[in-house]
Amino acid sequence: YEAHCAQILVTHEDFKERKRFLNIRNTINRLVSNNVFPIVNENDTVSFDEITVGDNDQLAVMMAEATDAEKLILLTEAD
Repeated sequence: YEAHCAQILVTHEDFKERKRFLNIRNTINRLVSNNVFPIVNENDTVSFDEITVGDNDQLAVMMAEATDAEKLILLTEAD
């Protein structure tokens, strides 16, 4: 499909500090404006128990809020 993507690794702390939060938002918006699909994952290599995001649903919500997304659709098999 000739689609381009970019992986972004984040931690919970990235959303707490204003400068880091703005960097995430600006990066996502720039990627989208250049037709690049952002793939966001928790940066497990630097996260430790007290600063982990916890689950993908929570990470998705945090990213939707950071980018002022109009919609968030979660597809899951969980109850």
